[in-house]
Order: sequence, then C-alpha cells, then structure tokens
Amino acid sequence: MTTMAAAFAAFDLDDPRATDPALAGSKASGLALLRRESFRVPEGLVLPVGIAALWPQGDAPEELRATVTDFCTGIDSAMAVRTSATWEDGTTSAHAGATATVLDVTGVDATLAAIRHCLDASTHAAREHGTSGEIAIVLQRMVPADWAGVAFTADPVSGERDVVRIAAAKGLGEALVQGEVVGSDVLIRGEQVDGDLGGMAVEIA
Repeated sequence: MTTMAAAFAAFDLDDPRATDPALAGSKASGLALLRRESFRVPEGLVLPVGIAALWPQGDAPEELRATVTDFCTGIDSAMAVRTSATWEDGTTSAHAGATATVLDVTGVDATLAAIRHCLDASTHAAREHGTSGEIAIVLQRMVPADWAGVAFTADPVSGERDVVRIAAAKGLGEALVQGEVVGSDVLIRGEQVDGDLGGMAVEIA
C-alpha cells in the first residue's frame, strides 16, 4: 500500500476499504466485492474519495505522482483509468457511460493526464445529471477483450429478477456504454439463452 497525505491513502482492490462505496466509489467497491468472491477481476489501485480535493487543479501533487509511479512500475501492461463516483450505480439508478474512462494508458505522465481528465469529466457529468457526491479513481490492468459489455442481474426492462440480461459488443466495451454501438442483447434464464448472440459464445456454469 502506498500512502499519500495523512488523510489520503491509496489502496488496492483487495483491501477491505475497497468494498466501501463511500471511500472507493460505487464502481471500485463492486469490483472489490467481485474479487472477494473469486471472480477474475484485474488487479487495481484505488485513489479514494478525496482525490479531487488533493488535486483541485494545476500540476499533480508530488505525493500523487509518487503513488502513480509506484503502481506503474509494478504493472507490466497498459492500464484503464476509471472514474468511480459515489453517485453512480446506486440501488435505484445506474449511470453507465456517464463518467469517464481512459483506456490503453501507459507511463506515469499519461496516467496522471488520464486521472485529470476523469476528475474534470466527472465533475461535468455530475452537474449534467443533477447528482452530487464524491469521486474516486481506479487504476486497473487493461484487458484486451474479444468481447465486452454490461451484465444485469435483473432485467432492467421488465424488472424480472430470475434472469440475467447481457449487452455486449466485440472488442472493448467503451463504445457500448457510451451508446456509440448497440451490440448484442442476450437474456439468460436458467440454462436457456435467448437473443442476438452475434457470434458471442455464452457458457453457463
């Protein structure tokens, strides 16, 4: 674990603090819970709530640069820099695509630039959606996906809770969540799979 200021400490997704959405934001806490249940979630570092106050504008603080440098040194692949806001993905609403993600990031300077972009874009998104809350950031190992998308453990259209609904597209999932492509729409009920697979392989464990 790398510490910054006394009131601000970065932690990885396996740290118990990462499961707290008030500290890590909704996205990071969901990833941490999945890792805790042994899902194959790529490793990551959480820059928790307080990052916006630590870096309000201008050049990145030295303690943040040191933390990013440590993480970049220890990872051997490109990264995804992801916003994890406390106001996204709640119990009554979701904001897929509303906050910023920067993909294929390598190097300290590029990572800091991506963090700055996420902070600025998320402040704008909160105003646009009329929400309020805090912002955290996740630095996560990049996965060169064949397919990517969003899975709902209840049908967001019908409200059914005994199904899983998946929207997916070839390649990375950013174009899908930003609404740039439609992708395949698949409904899974028990062992039955319905919908437009579009060449996607679905394996039911």
